[in-house]
Amino acid sequence: IAEPFRIAAGAVGIAAAFTACVYCFGYVQYGRHFGRDYQTELISLDCARLYLTRWGQAVNIHEDPRMGRPDATPSEVQTVKNDLHQILVLFADIEKISRMYRLESCFDPIDADTADYVPPI
Repeated sequence: IAEPFRIAAGAVGIAAAFTACVYCFGYVQYGRHFGRDYQTELISLDCARLYLTRWGQAVNIHEDPRMGRPDATPSEVQTVKNDLHQILVLFADIEKISRMYRLESCFDPIDADTADYVPPI
């Protein structure tokens, strides 16, 4: 998430911030043992991503730097930039939190011979 966040935070433009926001959906990590809540959150996340990408297509975000609206005021453009930036900030926060709860494996059985494995103390 750091690289897309840096791109958008550097005020590259609305299209870059939009793309980074959509890309960040892939970074959200949920716990593996949340059962029904986990599945519900995944569905909500998929729907939000679909909504955001469809909105981007509807306003021609990648073809027109003014979001497909030649009459967009500087205030409207700034509002969209601020909103997309805030979404990126929230995704960065989520990534930090999910890293705290993600299980890290100190042993990869694919890369090592199990006979040589010594568990950490």
